[in-house]
Amino acid sequence: MSPYDGEEKQLCHSDTEVQFRKLGQEKKETKNKIQFKGITKMADKSTQKSEVDSNKADEQQRPRLTSTNKCECPFLLKAFNIGKDEWVLEVACGIHNHVAPSYLEGHSYAGRLSKEEHELLVDKSKRLIRPKDILTAVKSRDPSNTSTMRTIYNARYFARIIARAGRTQMQQLLKNLRDHHYIEHHRSEDHVVTDLFWCHPFSLQMLRTFPHVLIMDCTYKINRYRFPLFEIVGITCTEQTFNVAFVYMSKEAKDNYRWALSRLRTLMNEDSMPGVIVTDLELALMKATENVFPDTHQILCKWHIGKNVMRKCKGKLTTKEGWEAFNNDWHSLVDCSSEDEYV
Repeated sequence: MSPYDGEEKQLCHSDTEVQFRKLGQEKKETKNKIQFKGITKMADKSTQKSEVDSNKADEQQRPRLTSTNKCECPFLLKAFNIGKDEWVLEVACGIHNHVAPSYLEGHSYAGRLSKEEHELLVDKSKRLIRPKDILTAVKSRDPSNTSTMRTIYNARYFARIIARAGRTQMQQLLKNLRDHHYIEHHRSEDHVVTDLFWCHPFSLQMLRTFPHVLIMDCTYKINRYRFPLFEIVGITCTEQTFNVAFVYMSKEAKDNYRWALSRLRTLMNEDSMPGVIVTDLELALMKATENVFPDTHQILCKWHIGKNVMRKCKGKLTTKEGWEAFNNDWHSLVDCSSEDEYV
């Protein structure tokens, strides 16, 4: 009997497939051995359960899309575990029934990035260049490069982990805001950040120059934590818009809006308060605006009104001509420049 009986594995190799199989009769896994999709991992008994649970959770959250092309290649390797992290390989059959692939696209080892390519990726990622453009730049430098989009995504992911240096995502965000001299306010509950306000210094200069009209609205489902993102936008004298500030809020309640608007007011001069604030029909926001900016006029957003009119009225007009006539009359009414023209 082989001294490696029970630990002997069979590695079957084809063009795009690597499988681990046990030789002989299948046996139950020992207490200090864990297998993950054909990979055998040695672990202590105390950490075995936690690693299995975390692996299952990761598989459920992010299932990997893989494919294989079996060709019954007889090539065979045998792997023997002779100690902790030490293995011996034997070539049991060195014959292939297929020719070597002429292009290694899709093979992760062949498509790995060199040190120079990785530095290029990190630099372009900091410049907010899209992954597909980064891949194009890498391949233009080396036409023989076989990296894929998945290679770029993985490299960017690990580069972000290294840049965080053990900090949580919130700690990293606060650090970036401080490093880039953003004006930042946040409040927390039980050591958990519930609301975060930030404003760029140049946006503050624009706000103090053009404080007359502000547009406020929330966007949804744009982050993994499902926090509403409250956006505050200003308008210049040439009718161009600019970002004033952003606020992550735990919920759309009057208290959250009042806190965000009070942070905004601390940045403004008392003699240059906004004259008009445009919102949608968000009652909590409208009440908070009335409390923080009592002398400011509030009007509803024309775009939101138009969307509601379309949703309520379009189905009641049976013909296309009737809807177009109604829509033209509606826009003529909304675009009236004076009260006399409106009447």
